[in-house]
Amino acid sequence: NMNYRLCLVSNAQNGKNQRAKLKRLEIENYFDSIVISAEIGIEKPDKRIFEYALNSMSAKASESFFIGDHPVNDYKGSQDAGFKSIWIEGAHNWPESLETPCKISNLNELCSLLKKLQNTQKDTLKI
Repeated sequence: NMNYRLCLVSNAQNGKNQRAKLKRLEIENYFDSIVISAEIGIEKPDKRIFEYALNSMSAKASESFFIGDHPVNDYKGSQDAGFKSIWIEGAHNWPESLETPCKISNLNELCSLLKKLQNTQKDTLKI
């Protein structure tokens, strides 16, 4: 309902299996683009996979959010590629060596956070 286009970026080792999982979950149609590392030969946190995803969406990193559960592969990787990054806490511990992230505890908090981020001039919002 917020008018965002969605791209899934996955570090799956087998593209066929990952696409089958998405189909079984009946979520593949929610995404405008699906980027699977095994299919393009680049894995997160390599900046090039994020650039590939942006190109697949004709989007700019500075105008995009990246939401993920891995502190380095998702959060730091996407941040290094210029995204506004959001960490979903719980699956992986946050390393003390990284700055406190913009974070949510579950996806139910995402819409509220995105509205806050849209209304701020800062690149990141710490909540």
